Amino acid sequence: MYLYFDSPRIDNPIFPINVKSILFVCKGNICRSPFAEYIANKIALERSLIDVISSSAGLEVPTSLASPHEVLEISEKFGVNLNAHKSNRITGRSAECSDMIIAMESWQVIRLRELFPLHGDKIFLLPLFERNTRKWRWSYERYNILDPYGKPMPYFQECFHRIERCINELYSKFQ
Repeated sequence: MYLYFDSPRIDNPIFPINVKSILFVCKGNICRSPFAEYIANKIALERSLIDVISSSAGLEVPTSLASPHEVLEISEKFGVNLNAHKSNRITGRSAECSDMIIAMESWQVIRLRELFPLHGDKIFLLPLFERNTRKWRWSYERYNILDPYGKPMPYFQECFHRIERCINELYSKFQ
């Protein structure tokens, strides 16, 4: 890690060869990571990447919860149905079994690397797959897909658009 202003700068590790499983991680596994899981599986099918399977988990999941109604409503507009999703917590086993672990925010990458030091070479930050980074005014925005939980619907829509853009860029590395 390198210091960037007052916070650590995070770089993604070398892209792995022959990726078959991706685990998307956010804080509670009710908004961003489940959407990323389902949209990633949808995009993989559209790109004929049938061997690549995505799943999701959260760092802070005290009990299994369904996604909020805002998430269900906005995700439907992306062709994703999260009605059956229930949150779950990341485990050592799920980290071990994944070829890539992809977090939404920089603090999550740091936490994942602390929790799973043997798997640091497969822990990535999703916003770093985004090409057009000039639109972000501050480095914080560049390195974080902000949690829309508890915010108005436009925040969910922008969040999900960004996740979709990043996953499309991620999957462009597979071809």
